[in-house]
Amino acid sequence: MAARTAVMEYIESWYNRRRPHANNQELPPARALAEYQNQDQTEKAAA
Repeated sequence: MAARTAVMEYIESWYNRRRPHANNQELPPARALAEYQNQDQTEKAAA
């Protein structure tokens, strides 16, 4: 169980959040999501 927890912590804290993706204009997923949410909020405020 400890090994599974360690692997999941690694995946969630480094791999998924920091690894750049071509579909996100080479941005890490966490940054791409933050920019999308910021853009979405800006568009809603302008409407």
